Amino acid sequence: NRHAFIWRDSVMTDLGTLTTGISAAKAINDSDEVTGKSDVNPQPDDEGGFEYDRGAFFWKDGSMIDIGHLGGHGSYGNAINNSGVVVGASLRMDSLVIKAYSWNGSIQDLGIDDNFRSEAWGINNSGKIIGWKDIPGGASEGWLFDAGLTTNLGQGVIPYDINDQGEIVGWYHPSVGGGTHAFLWKEGNLIDLSLLANQNLSAANSINSSGE
Repeated sequence: NRHAFIWRDSVMTDLGTLTTGISAAKAINDSDEVTGKSDVNPQPDDEGGFEYDRGAFFWKDGSMIDIGHLGGHGSYGNAINNSGVVVGASLRMDSLVIKAYSWNGSIQDLGIDDNFRSEAWGINNSGKIIGWKDIPGGASEGWLFDAGLTTNLGQGVIPYDINDQGEIVGWYHPSVGGGTHAFLWKEGNLIDLSLLANQNLSAANSINSSGE
């Protein structure tokens, strides 16, 4: 089975799993606290094996903690800041809608949209959270969640990361020309990074505190 791990100073540490099966790490902070997903709730299948739900985890100092879920079967952690706050997505109680959440000892629905899918993808050390949600018509739009207030980043915008200055990167669908373009969102303005490189297919996955 595949297990999440930390690699430091040429030493690999197996993070284990919440039950059995597999686990995968998604993000790590400066204190080596980790989040990701792990198999949970093993149930016998028709072939003599097991089927699993997926559960988000928080790992610290050799212990893996089950973050839980928003009432449904399944959750995963996408990002963690230096305060140990985890964000991700979880199935709701009716198991029909995936919802963005934050976790700081207990899981909380961010309340982005009650009727459509939403996911949280990043959090900075000020607690600002970014993610995306589905909207009517099959499109998606990005959002920034800060102190209980949600800012719409625009239709077709998929944010991936946010730094401590509140600068956001990801990719979006431009209104003309097709393709996907990498972007930088800064001080309320979306800057198309693909135009700088004359590229029609690009995406930005991360940004550091220097804006690189």
